[in-house]
Amino acid sequence: MNKKIKVDHSTEFNFSDLHRRLIRWYHRQGRDLPWRKTRDPYKIWVSEVMLQQTQVTSVIPYYERFLAAFPSVASLAKVSLKKVLKLWEGAGYYARARNLHKAAQMVMKELDGKIPSDPDLLRTLPGIGRSTAGAIASLAFGRRAPILDGNVKRVLCRLFGVQEDPRKPAVERQLWKLSEACLPDRHIDHFNQAMMDLGATVCTPAKPSCLLCPVREFCQASRLGIQEKIPVKMQRPPLPHHQIAVAVVLRGDKLLIGQRPAHGLLGGLWGLPEVRTKNDSSMREEVCQIFESETGLKLQAVKALEPVIHAFTHLRMTFYPVLYQYQTGQFKKDQPWRWANRSTLSGLPISVAARKILNQVSLADYIGHNIQETIPVAAEGATPYSLYHA
Repeated sequence: MNKKIKVDHSTEFNFSDLHRRLIRWYHRQGRDLPWRKTRDPYKIWVSEVMLQQTQVTSVIPYYERFLAAFPSVASLAKVSLKKVLKLWEGAGYYARARNLHKAAQMVMKELDGKIPSDPDLLRTLPGIGRSTAGAIASLAFGRRAPILDGNVKRVLCRLFGVQEDPRKPAVERQLWKLSEACLPDRHIDHFNQAMMDLGATVCTPAKPSCLLCPVREFCQASRLGIQEKIPVKMQRPPLPHHQIAVAVVLRGDKLLIGQRPAHGLLGGLWGLPEVRTKNDSSMREEVCQIFESETGLKLQAVKALEPVIHAFTHLRMTFYPVLYQYQTGQFKKDQPWRWANRSTLSGLPISVAARKILNQVSLADYIGHNIQETIPVAAEGATPYSLYHA
């Protein structure tokens, strides 16, 4: 193929040589990843979903455990969401697991159990956007479909000298056009994987290894000496910081837990009663009253546990847990609460932050020791804030 792509207002490159060099480099230097050893669209789909917002090294053990438990789209479709979320526990971004489960059921019910090769049809499944669809279509089926994950965006921005923020819609549209225009006529799977690997191992966000780059002579950013300034990023506002009081309520050898709604933050996971607070001053009676109002139970404060800080993509949270002992009362009607022993807890999907809190609860706490009078914890100006009813 003798394709020419316009780079700027005055320069055109013939990209046949770029294709050859990049694919040759990939054959020598490409990463040895478990999903690279298959053309099974289900396995590639699982890997691409897991790789959204998560580093490769973190994904590998989750990927292997997930496929050991659910080796086919049929096996995934027939299990409960609880089992899927439990296996996903700790990987974060739980909407990915919910969407993957729902999409597997759609494939079985609506597509005769066959994962489509058409990128447009793939995008009708929950959790599959344009780049994920392009990856599945090209890597599993050899379809001529572009991809545009974070690594590929960075490579294209530097290769073509794009000096605007790639998060801008107009710039993203431009990058999609470039990604599609760059595709060779053959070996689409190797080319797309090479672009991803180049961004992950050579054309890195900071201090790119330009001397090791197989396509450096084509790179506009390298030619201009601006490779470390590209991609351009607009300054983001600081993340919101929420402070949350958490109730760890014990009743004998059981703990009070509730299940979150299927959608929203940590949707479908189990957790503890929460109250959003306005600052980190001392515990006030109103917090206990809010917990009692939320649960319908009468509680007695025992002691404060260590705060837990957890960061999400869009916000930071500091959790201030307090241990309570159940006194009297029954759950309000239609509330999501239940009592669970430690054996039951071990089988439920629970967030990382909640696990860190629960790890502070000792056997002595379970049998009602160490009762204290006053409990210091974030709570002044507390307002009702239940993620279970969001």
